[in-house]
This record gives sequence, C-alpha cells and structure tokens, in this order.
Amino acid sequence: MLTRIFHTDRNKEDAKADGARQLMKSDDGCMSTYSPRKISSSTQHPSGFPTSAGDRYEISGLTHSSLLVTRSYYFSSAFFLHALVLTTTFLTFILLCSGGLVTSKGVGMSVPDWPTTYGYNMFLFPISRWVGGVFYEHSHRLLASGIGLLTLLLAIVTFFIEKRTIVRYLAVGAVLAVISQGVLGGLRVTLYKDEIGIFHAILAQSFFGLLVIFSAMTSRRFCEGACFGDSAAARLRWLALTGIILIYFQLVVAATMRHSH
Repeated sequence: MLTRIFHTDRNKEDAKADGARQLMKSDDGCMSTYSPRKISSSTQHPSGFPTSAGDRYEISGLTHSSLLVTRSYYFSSAFFLHALVLTTTFLTFILLCSGGLVTSKGVGMSVPDWPTTYGYNMFLFPISRWVGGVFYEHSHRLLASGIGLLTLLLAIVTFFIEKRTIVRYLAVGAVLAVISQGVLGGLRVTLYKDEIGIFHAILAQSFFGLLVIFSAMTSRRFCEGACFGDSAAARLRWLALTGIILIYFQLVVAATMRHSH
C-alpha cells in the first residue's frame, strides 16, 4: 500500500516538473536556457520504502527532478531578468521615498536649473555643495537618472531573452513612463508650476505599480502557471479591479492636495 502511494505521488510530481520545463521552454512561457537531465528510477527496499536520494527528497515534499528544475531556474536567463526587475522595483521604491522627502521639506526648487545643477553637469556637481535642500533635490535627481538607465537596460534584456509579447509591451511601457517622468520633473523646475508636480507624483507611483506587475510576470511561479490555478482568486478579479480604481482615485486626490498647499 505504501509503495503504491509513493509511486503515485512521484508520478504526479514528475509530471508537474515536466510540465514546468515545457512551459519554461515554450514560446508563450518564460524564456529559459536550461535543460534539466532525466532522473533515473530509485531502488526499493523489500519493505516498499524508498532508499534513493531522490526519494528522500520526495518524502520531504520535493522530488529530485523538481529540485533540478529549481536549481536550473536560478542559473537561467529567466531568473536574471526577474532579478533585474526586482532590483529596479526596489530602487524605484527608494526613489519614491526620496521624492516624498523633497516635497515634505519643500525643497523642490533648491536647484533652480535643469538638467544641469547650478550650471554643472548633473553627475559632476561637487559633493561639497550638497548642503541643505540641495542635498535632497540633487540626490533625488541622481537616483532618478539611475532608475532611468536601469529601465532602459531592463527593456534591452527583455527583448533579448523574453518571447512573450505582453512582457515586451510592459518593457516598452516602462521606458516611456520613466522618460515622461523625467521630463515632467524637469518641467516642474523650469516652468515653476505646482500643477506639474501633481502629474509627476501620480506617474511616479503608476510607474512603480507597472514594475510590480513586471516582477510578478517574470517570476517562476507565474511562468509555471501557479497564479492561474486558484479558481477562488479568479472570482475576485472584479473586486481587485475595483480596489485598484479606488486606490488610484485616492492617489489623485492626495497628490492634488499635497502639491496645492
């Protein structure tokens, strides 16, 4: 009886691992360069209990084949892309905090010119002059420039190793959003208009949300289809969409109030 249970579970796990590998290699799934090798069958004790290392993984909840799929993923181009998206997303969150400090301290106009900084090239501005409000505004600009370069790199990498059209569209959208964000930030300084700051704040958090979606779509669980197997979650899609709309409405109201006082 125990032997039959072990073999049944093993067959299910192997089938799941094979399906994951096929999905990772398909044109519609995540692009990956790994090719896991086939695992030989295990030996059995007369008692029916497994004795191989592969079956020991099975007892703990992992088959040897699924372990290889996991290891191969972390050395694949798909994981590199996902790690790059996560890094960009995390740094964008830091940038949002930096922008919030600039607005809270009222130092958005501490540097009156753009794209230069008091006539200097932005990247050559002397550190000795990073004092007071200039520190917050100038560091915000430098961090934003770094995010822009990372986003451009992200788009290039995406087009090289990702075959899914929707993900490529996300990469293009991210590049367009970060360029627009930089232009809005510059116009806020050169035109000296608080109204532009409202759109600058809204687009900043929209860009962050786009990167979060990008991160989810390049994750291993998403590529394996784990995000689509929950029927209960599928029934909540309209509730989730309603929540997003309400949150975005609140964002617009908050940005308007914050940049109008």
